[in-house]
Amino acid sequence: MDQVKRGFMVRYLPYARQIKRLGERLNELEKRMEGVHSPQLNGMPRGTRRYSLDDDMARYDELMMRVQSLRAEAQPIKSEILNCIDNLLEPHASAVLELRFIDDASLKDIGAELYMSPRTVSRWYNKGMDLITLPADYKPARN
Repeated sequence: MDQVKRGFMVRYLPYARQIKRLGERLNELEKRMEGVHSPQLNGMPRGTRRYSLDDDMARYDELMMRVQSLRAEAQPIKSEILNCIDNLLEPHASAVLELRFIDDASLKDIGAELYMSPRTVSRWYNKGMDLITLPADYKPARN
């Protein structure tokens, strides 16, 4: 049963990681587009590919559409997991599980954020996983 619970809880993590990765690419593009200025002519040869703000704007729009699509696809899964976490009667366990399975934080990072020792975080994680109740209609994916 522990593996089934863990399988239920980790379903959102691939989406969270992909959204984070695409968000980082969006930030890089934003910085590059903000830094666009007129070319400097210094007599040195340049590469054959010209820098185009239009290319970056098209990439930005494409990445934004991908992020929005991923968020829309992941939202029902995220809501289902958060609903299970919110029904826990232990606030510390809820906080630890949300940071772990929604924000994709490591147990060490959770400890730093919640001002807990790694051992305490581990205890609350295990207690939360023991207390979590899966939805009645949840069917584990077959491998």
